[in-house]
Amino acid sequence: MAYYTPPKGFFCRSKFILSFCTIWTFNSFLALILHLRGEVNLKGNWIVHVWFCFCGVVVAILLLSFCLLSDVRIWWVQILGKGCDNSYWCSPT
Repeated sequence: MAYYTPPKGFFCRSKFILSFCTIWTFNSFLALILHLRGEVNLKGNWIVHVWFCFCGVVVAILLLSFCLLSDVRIWWVQILGKGCDNSYWCSPT
């Protein structure tokens, strides 16, 4: 039910946060698998180390972008499209 009835004005923010949470969850799952295999550090597997560093940079950029997007409402529309324009929902009719 919640999937088909997103709250007004928060759908674009939810899509943005979903991308951040997907990366975070995938990396946590990968780290769990590596830990269960007995790997104590990532120095032996440089591909995984590079992947975690790359995803860390992406997550940092997403968080910074979210802070900037939270400050200016019109940026949501300019970056993510007209579907994110919720200015008419709050205006008196």
